[in-house]
Amino acid sequence: MEAIVDEVISSLTADGTELTMRQLGAVMKPVTAKVAGRFDGKAVSEIVRSRIAP
Repeated sequence: MEAIVDEVISSLTADGTELTMRQLGAVMKPVTAKVAGRFDGKAVSEIVRSRIAP
């Protein structure tokens, strides 16, 4: 799951965009689609938050 989160974040930041907590939804949507119910949403959210938190 962490690899999926990292992959999505990498693709979103490829153009040099800095992710903030405001973009949490933009990261969560593709991650949620890729994990497709295999992981708890809260756990996914915590990992995403830890990756994009300053």
